[in-house]
Amino acid sequence: MQTVRFLTSGEERRLPPLLRIVSAGGRELSAAHLDGFFTGLALTPMAMEAEEWLAALFGDGDIPFPSEADLRDLQEIVVRLRNRFRDRFRDGTLPFPAAELAADRRATGDWCRGLLAALLLRPAWWMASAEPVPFTAEERKREGMSRFVVLQYFADPAKLDELAGYFAAREENLLALLPRLYLSLWRDSLEHLRQQAARAAVTAGPAAAGIGRNEPCPCGSGRKFKKCCGR
Repeated sequence: MQTVRFLTSGEERRLPPLLRIVSAGGRELSAAHLDGFFTGLALTPMAMEAEEWLAALFGDGDIPFPSEADLRDLQEIVVRLRNRFRDRFRDGTLPFPAAELAADRRATGDWCRGLLAALLLRPAWWMASAEPVPFTAEERKREGMSRFVVLQYFADPAKLDELAGYFAAREENLLALLPRLYLSLWRDSLEHLRQQAARAAVTAGPAAAGIGRNEPCPCGSGRKFKKCCGR
């Protein structure tokens, strides 16, 4: 199916015909796109209502489903998938899908388009936290590309040909960019969640948390507690 991951056997049978209905309605949506999209939602640490990301996936709801049951089935499957991807990320069991994408250029492009669509639901946060992705593991970060530019190259076949030529000339692995990009997104999201948890731990006040007002704030800001979360 290549991919979505984490489907039940029943969902594996039911989802492909539902995606064909969506595509026939004028909105191309592959399993790889869904996988990338739900990966992006899982990585994004900001709250998001289902109505928002469902609209990003399916548009304004003008897809002509043969029956209400088909529409309901699709919505239920994607909501369950969104929750599974989120829980996998929080449990540390949401790896980059290297085996699923392998050398399949189309699936890779679809996955990147889905990931980019999800990240762009909260562009300000990701732009603020962005760091360059190095072309090679040894290369300094300042010599890499921005994460959004990398995704845009992979999502556009013409641009990907240009990037592939650059890497072929240097005998480097083009696909190795994506795991490094994924790791940088993962790290940013985990760091945000870590800081969020530290702040939550001190909301009961310094006495309850056992923190002196002149001690360093446990959120990791480097400031005194009274000047940070203890205000």
